[in-house]
Amino acid sequence: MSLKTVPYHKCFDTLSNELRVQIIQDLMDSPKSVQELCNDLNAEQSHVSHSLQNLKTCNYVEVKKLGKQRIYSLKDSVREELNEKNKNVFQMADYHFSHSCGGHCNKC
Repeated sequence: MSLKTVPYHKCFDTLSNELRVQIIQDLMDSPKSVQELCNDLNAEQSHVSHSLQNLKTCNYVEVKKLGKQRIYSLKDSVREELNEKNKNVFQMADYHFSHSCGGHCNKC
């Protein structure tokens, strides 16, 4: 895959938002509800929900219903990538593009 044909900019648009990066980092600890994320990150519910929807669309997170709550967690592939040592941001973006999003990450 040539660097010219891969739309890395879409992945970077997704990760250029500070709240989305904080959500990914917070979900490394454990799955959480929107309210738990709001409390942990001191962020408004609408911003957290919007960011989670974007991360879900881009295959960074998955959601499960638990009663009336939605519990968000990192996808296993993302967790594995973040846990691997000696990975740089381009290697992570390449892995995410080829294994998760297929170029569907959107700028919000």
